[in-house]
Amino acid sequence: MTETTDATIDDPTSDERWQAGLDYAMEQFCHVLRVNPKDVTWDAATEELEGDVRAVIGNILRAKYGEDFDPKTDLLQIMEEECWTLRCIDLPTGGGDSDVGWEAVQHHMAKPHDRVVGFGKTPKEALQAALTAAKASASSRSTGEA
Repeated sequence: MTETTDATIDDPTSDERWQAGLDYAMEQFCHVLRVNPKDVTWDAATEELEGDVRAVIGNILRAKYGEDFDPKTDLLQIMEEECWTLRCIDLPTGGGDSDVGWEAVQHHMAKPHDRVVGFGKTPKEALQAALTAAKASASSRSTGEA
C-alpha cells in the first residue's frame, strides 16, 4: 500500500492512484453520455487542478452536444422566444423502410408561415442546429454581412 504524504495531500495529482481514479471517472462519464472517449480533447492545459478538471468536463459535454454547447442554454426558453416547434419526418432508407429525422420549425405571420431552421437525427440535434444557425444569423446582422 502506498503511503499518503503531506505532498500528496497538498497536490493529489502527484499520486498515480488519484490520477487513475480521475481518468476512470471521466471515462465513465463519457459512457453515461454515450460519448466515445477518443472523441474528447483530454489536454486542458489550464495549469490549475480545478481548471483542468472543469475544462475536460466541458470538452466531454462539447463532444456530446457540439461546439456551441453552453450549459446555461435553456432550449425550451429559446423555443418559446423564437416560436420554434419540432416535427418528425420520414427519411427513406430504401425498400419501403425509413428512419426518423427531426426538423426545428420557426413559425411566422408572413408567408412562408413554417420555416425549417434546423435538422437532426434527434430532437436535440435539430434544436442545436437551429440555435447555431440563429447565432450565425445574429452575428452576420451585427457585422453588417448579408
